[in-house]
Amino acid sequence: MTRPNKYIYKKGNYYNIYKYIGKECYFYGKYKNIDEARQHRDFLVEHNWDIQYQIRPDKSMQYIRYLDGKYRIYKTINKTCHYYGTFETVQEAREYRDFLIEHEWDIQYKKYTRGPQKSTHKYISHGKHDNKYHLSKTIHGVNTHFGSYNTLQEAVHERDFWISINWNIDLLDLY
Repeated sequence: MTRPNKYIYKKGNYYNIYKYIGKECYFYGKYKNIDEARQHRDFLVEHNWDIQYQIRPDKSMQYIRYLDGKYRIYKTINKTCHYYGTFETVQEAREYRDFLIEHEWDIQYKKYTRGPQKSTHKYISHGKHDNKYHLSKTIHGVNTHFGSYNTLQEAVHERDFWISINWNIDLLDLY
């Protein structure tokens, strides 16, 4: 049995049915009440989500995530998640995303608007036992150590370098 609201999402005053098939998100309709949406969803489940009932793929928010009141663009390329920028409005993010698609996600178009790190020094910890600053980051679920430094300034400099190459160890051969 299907969960009561599986595949049903409330948007404004309507209930929309979405289903991911592979990597595509398909829209199956917009309904004024939850019962009508459930009834149609159950029909779709009975008919194995037949493509004849699909309305259109919904790609309006593809690669865009809403976080902390802003819209951010992310794209996974060769198993590495790339961040392309932060935008105030969804329209700005969609326009820039479309620009990136046209330019085949060239990393030269990464737009960093996050600004400098605030009071904390992300990825840097201070070792109490050795009095050094350690740079590490979790990549694909594995904590990777990038070095130990005598001063915070050295650690920040090295961290900024790694951020500039998106923590991609394979790029070290180029430097």
